[in-house]
Amino acid sequence: NNNPYVLLQLPFEGGVSNAYNDYSGNNNTVIIPNIAGNDPVYETTTGYNAYGSIQFDGNDFLNAGKIFPISTYTKMAWVYHTSNGTYDNKVGL
Repeated sequence: NNNPYVLLQLPFEGGVSNAYNDYSGNNNTVIIPNIAGNDPVYETTTGYNAYGSIQFDGNDFLNAGKIFPISTYTKMAWVYHTSNGTYDNKVGL
């Protein structure tokens, strides 16, 4: 019907108890993979208002399961770039 529909909205900040919650209203969940070296880390003093944010180091990921449609859809992310390392400006969605 061409109406925008958000399947999953994660704030990635605002306290560790809120960072992984789905704010889309669909009650979808993400799973932290618990694989050594592939877990994002929650930093308590970073983020938009210094209340913390999830930090990804280039090989970290979250598993959202099979909630996305098979047909076309759009992924969006806000990225705050802080360094000029090997993986400079590369974002995989």
